[in-house]
Amino acid sequence: MNKKCLVCANSYNPQDSGSFFNFKFCSDECEQKAEIEAKSAETGVHMYMCISPFPIRFSNGTETGATEIVVEGSKWRIDGSLARGLNKFHLENLSGRVDEKITWLEVDEQALSRHFQKI
Repeated sequence: MNKKCLVCANSYNPQDSGSFFNFKFCSDECEQKAEIEAKSAETGVHMYMCISPFPIRFSNGTETGATEIVVEGSKWRIDGSLARGLNKFHLENLSGRVDEKITWLEVDEQALSRHFQKI
C-alpha cells in the first residue's frame, strides 16, 4: 500500500521509508524539511504598519543626538534573530528607500500596540 509524502508528494511504500514517522514522509530528509517549515510557521513573519508617528533619538556619543520620526504608513517586520536586546520586539524597516535613516528599531509591547498595526 503506497502513501503520498506530505513534503515532496512522491508516492512511497511506508515499509521502505527512512522516516521515523514513516506514514507521513518518504524519507528522513522530508521529515526534517517538514520540521523546519513547522518551526518557521510558529515564528512566522509578522508585518506591521506604523499608524501613529513617533520620534526616535539617535545616540552619537554626545548629549544632543539627532531625532528622526518613524513615519506613519511605514511598513516593518519583526525579526527576533537580529535583536540587540534593547526591547522585546526588533523591527526591520521594509520601505527600501535610499534616504531612510531608521532601518531598524526595537520597541516594547506598549509602543508596538500604540504605534503599529499588524498587517
